[in-house]
Amino acid sequence: MKYYFTYGGEGTNQPFVGGWTVVNANSYTEAIDKFNAVHPKTKDGFINCAFVYDENEFKRTKMYTNGNFGKFEQEVIE
Repeated sequence: MKYYFTYGGEGTNQPFVGGWTVVNANSYTEAIDKFNAVHPKTKDGFINCAFVYDENEFKRTKMYTNGNFGKFEQEVIE
């Protein structure tokens, strides 16, 4: 399954400004673990992104076709 980790706009301290990371995983928990291995949690213990969607949820957003803060896919984590 694909999971989409989205990023905020300017002023956020996230790995990217806008767009998203796709994580290929068998479950939500596995996707979180894989993402955290590449992008460690914030100092407050939060996932270092704006939001997480599964593939079906993400395809129902405007981001899927229009982008997120002017960006699209930033990276893929296998």
